[in-house]
Amino acid sequence: MLILAGFLLLALNYQNIIDQFVVAQVYKPSQEVNQVADQIQFTEKGKFLFLAAQPELNSRDTFNKHCEKKVEQTVVLGCYIGPQHMYIYNVTDPRLAGVRQVTAAHEMLHGAYDRLSYIEKKNVNKMIEAALPSVQKANPELAERLKIYDKTEPGERNNELHSILGTESANLPTDLEDYYKQYFINRSIITTFASQYDKIFNDVKNQQNQLVAQLDALATEINTLTEQYNADTTKLNSDIDDFNNRADMQGSFASQSEFNTARAELVSRHAALSDQKDLIDAKIASYEAMRTQLEDLNIKVKDLNSKVDSTSVPSL
Repeated sequence: MLILAGFLLLALNYQNIIDQFVVAQVYKPSQEVNQVADQIQFTEKGKFLFLAAQPELNSRDTFNKHCEKKVEQTVVLGCYIGPQHMYIYNVTDPRLAGVRQVTAAHEMLHGAYDRLSYIEKKNVNKMIEAALPSVQKANPELAERLKIYDKTEPGERNNELHSILGTESANLPTDLEDYYKQYFINRSIITTFASQYDKIFNDVKNQQNQLVAQLDALATEINTLTEQYNADTTKLNSDIDDFNNRADMQGSFASQSEFNTARAELVSRHAALSDQKDLIDAKIASYEAMRTQLEDLNIKVKDLNSKVDSTSVPSL
């Protein structure tokens, strides 16, 4: 009976025994990995689970050998291949500070979820599902991400949510917040990292949208003004021809005063059209300046995206 109990205890603690051995004897974290862990401020348990997965900060080619991009238009920043392997894309662009930390924390939580018992997972899943409506209200894009996860990793919805909520959702119900305290000394550190680099992308996206809207409105205005200018020019040219024909005909104008008045009106209309042409040219110049600004912004977006997409072709 004691032997059976011993075997049962060993079976229940098998993964923990392996983790202890890996952390104590096998895995030697690099200075960069230790720095990332320190910046996240894991609890002792959180850091232990992080190190048990033997995390690596990989360059583009090495990372792509380990982590597969399953769907186009998605970005893969890390992958946890349980139970003892974790790979993090080494994003070093200073504009995207925090990407490595959030990815590392996200993948650690996959390892943590992997090690939960059946009862623990059931309880955690219940808390996640209860929190999900309010989380999605604050982050409408989450629903689209979950559709991708459902397609690429069927059956892993709660596993992914366990990592997403823990690293990206600043406000969670008390029970879930208390649960994550076993992994993070101050979880707001990691959610702040996430919001900071999200803001970089969101700000640029908003600038793009604003410029596109302004360009569309200005293009419509230029087209309307140009159509009116062309119509007015055609009418003026016709009226000038008519005036010149009348001027060549004896008695077409009752007096010199009538002639001068008709001529002055044509001169005034010509001057007004000249001003209208200057206005259109100024608006076209503004349009071209904004179009150049949008092109520069598009280049910036492409560059930022390339920094977090290991499958993109690096700029030379």
